[in-house]
Amino acid sequence: MESWVQRHPTGTPLRIKAALLLVLVIAGGLIFLGWKYFRAMDLHRPLPKSTPPVPSIIISTGTIGTGGSLSDSLGQTGLSAMDISQVERALRPLFNPRYSKPKDVYEVRLSTTGQFHKLTYWPTPFEYFTVARSSSGMMEASASKVALTESTVGVSGQIQGSLWDAMSRQGVPPEMVIRFAELFSWRIDFLTEPRKGDTYKMAWKRRRGNGAIRDTDIVCASYSSREKGDLYAYLLAGEYFDADGNSLKGEFLRAPLAYRRISSYFTEHRFHPILRIYRPHHGIDYAAPAGTPASSIADGVIISKGWEGGLGNELRVRHAGSYVSIYGHLRGYPRGIRIGSHVKQGQVIGYVGSTGLSTGPHLHFGFERDGQLVNFFRLKMKNSRRSIPPAERQHFEEIKQNAAALFTKLVQQGGPLDALDHK
Repeated sequence: MESWVQRHPTGTPLRIKAALLLVLVIAGGLIFLGWKYFRAMDLHRPLPKSTPPVPSIIISTGTIGTGGSLSDSLGQTGLSAMDISQVERALRPLFNPRYSKPKDVYEVRLSTTGQFHKLTYWPTPFEYFTVARSSSGMMEASASKVALTESTVGVSGQIQGSLWDAMSRQGVPPEMVIRFAELFSWRIDFLTEPRKGDTYKMAWKRRRGNGAIRDTDIVCASYSSREKGDLYAYLLAGEYFDADGNSLKGEFLRAPLAYRRISSYFTEHRFHPILRIYRPHHGIDYAAPAGTPASSIADGVIISKGWEGGLGNELRVRHAGSYVSIYGHLRGYPRGIRIGSHVKQGQVIGYVGSTGLSTGPHLHFGFERDGQLVNFFRLKMKNSRRSIPPAERQHFEEIKQNAAALFTKLVQQGGPLDALDHK
């Protein structure tokens, strides 16, 4: 009999096909049973513990707004009222948050869950305070200062109109112009006495840090004029002395305030703008904006305060040597100014106003000697009796030599400089 293979030479025997199919079925079954087994084992195996995500830190920076406070600014960052209270309580021994001012810079770090991490607060560019939560959960504050670099800068120039105009054109900061004027305020009144051609020199310390500049002590200064001669100021132990080693501090200030102009001088024959008559004017009228501070020209005791007829609100100060200074037309007085109070030279004792017989805001300044009103401008000013102690004389001469070198550099280079260091 002819076989199937012989009849189908190109085909696969049925028995072989059946065997292959059986093998595939058995293999599939084994794979399925193995999967079921391992699946069952996984179901009984404990699941791994999940690690909670670490919260991220959100950094908020800003400045105190006009009319705002540190508390208001912290509230805008999302800090809770309780945290704000704790932060301010921790900060208060170092800095009272009530004294925060517009444009003060702060940085707050919070987690994404709202948990407070740290506050950094800069009341000035040169110092900052940090408040952070300690390991015990308490708020702790600390104070730090920005590292500063110090150099010596200076200026020299010539008067064409006023000291203010001359120095301002050279880029001298307004504060340093005022300090220079105050330095020689016992010798010269820079609003009335400078003349065209007068020359000046000044060197001072400047500190830099955190992108800001701070001008500090004047090291030495000079002012030369035909009327006043050569005036010098040298710094020694926090006080300024002239070229002879005498203190620059004089018996009286040359003027009791910063004024715009003198509207009336001491005279026996002045036409009164309100009374419309000629009569003596035994004082000096300094025109100045209302509210301008008026200062005592010397140490003394207040002997009179209150309304005084045409002078309006008036104040009188008795000084050593039977001198009395008089301040009239005041708008008001600072706290603590009362009869019997002791005042220091330069201390603010009142504010310019227009009380009494006055056509506008100004200070009427009078000066008595032995009970008689005298012309303050004709008074010969005395220097303080303090002079360089003998033990400091050699040191003072070295200071003058260093100052002379600085003055030479200033004349040679001119203008505000950063290259005056003489270390």
